[in-house]
Amino acid sequence: MAYWPAEVAALPETHEALIGWLRASRESLRRATR
Repeated sequence: MAYWPAEVAALPETHEALIGWLRASRESLRRATR
């Protein structure tokens, strides 16, 4: 899904799940990129 237009379309709640997932997986993603 394309999340980039969420703020422009005044639908910030549509990308809250993505932001939550990114915050929850931040540490494991950081380790994976090293």
